[in-house]
Amino acid sequence: MTDSLGQDLVTALASIVVTYLAEAEVNEYPYCVYDRVIREKRTKDGVYDIQSELQLDIVADDYDTAKTKADAVRAAVEGLGSKYRIVFMSAEPICTEGVWDYRIDYNIHQIS
Repeated sequence: MTDSLGQDLVTALASIVVTYLAEAEVNEYPYCVYDRVIREKRTKDGVYDIQSELQLDIVADDYDTAKTKADAVRAAVEGLGSKYRIVFMSAEPICTEGVWDYRIDYNIHQIS
C-alpha cells in the first residue's frame, strides 16, 4: 500500500481552488493550503495501513468566497469516499485583518 491521498486531494480540488502543500506565499485569493499528519502501520512486508489527520485552510479576502469555496472543498473531499474512510471533524471560519481562513479538519483512513 502506498499513500495516495495528497495526489487524489490535489486532483479533486483542481477545478475548485489552487491548492498548496503546507504553505503558500501568494498574494492572490482564494487559495487552499493543506497539511497532514500521517501514521503508517507496517509489518516486515511493508505498509498495510495509512491514517491521516488532514487540515485544509481555504483563504479568501471575503467571507462569501471563503464559505463558497469551503463548501465545494468539503464536497470534493467527502466525494473521495470510495477509496478512503473520511470522518469530518470540524470547520471554522477565522478572520484576521480582513482575510478569511476557513479551516476544515478530517481524519482519513486509506482503504486501498
